[in-house]
Amino acid sequence: MYTNEKKQELQKKVDAGFVKLSALLSEEVAAKTEYKKQLQLLESQRDIFSASEIENRNNKLAGEAVINGKPLHQQLQKTLHDLDADLSALHGDIDLNDPRLVNALAVIEKGGDISAETAKKLNEPFARNQGALSVLHGAYLRHGHNQAAALTGGMVYDFPAAMKRVLSIVDSFGSSPDTEINLLSSEIGLIARMEGQSFDSVPDKDGMNFSDALRDRLANPSDRGTMEAVRQGAGLK
Repeated sequence: MYTNEKKQELQKKVDAGFVKLSALLSEEVAAKTEYKKQLQLLESQRDIFSASEIENRNNKLAGEAVINGKPLHQQLQKTLHDLDADLSALHGDIDLNDPRLVNALAVIEKGGDISAETAKKLNEPFARNQGALSVLHGAYLRHGHNQAAALTGGMVYDFPAAMKRVLSIVDSFGSSPDTEINLLSSEIGLIARMEGQSFDSVPDKDGMNFSDALRDRLANPSDRGTMEAVRQGAGLK
């Protein structure tokens, strides 16, 4: 079990991790915007350069963008791996002797109907504690408190699967400037929202908006979907 000081330290690292991710994604958007401007400028020079020269210069711009984007991409990967480790540590630290959790489980085990309002009060101390919420969700289900279970089920999620998706996306993107940044940020945004964090899921205002697909995923926590499903939900092929 972690001490309160250690938990607070981990939570501060998590908070800082989301802030850093937001800043890095903003840098990614700025780099992508500059790359597009260069492509547009080159396109406007078709009356100056031949088609083959335009193609060569396009390829050169893309290659330079990949090379220049590597340090930022590596920072993004490291920040995500650090966040993965810190959140995994927090989620795995469940104090079954916590008086608040002991009391909540006692109320659940007594039987009788548990209203949504009562469930909210029992859950409230654990709003950012996925481990404890998972324990409560299981207890509600075992004792037939379906309304409370449904409410709590909307507060828990499969973090390993969610982070695996995020890491898969960032690895598949590499440092290419021709990427849909909002796809990655929407997946990070899902984790952020479930962790009670503020996060911009649409940093690229000129890119695709995956907010609807994200809302569908949050509305159906048992159906987290795949990257392909999210892309389809946003109208991508």
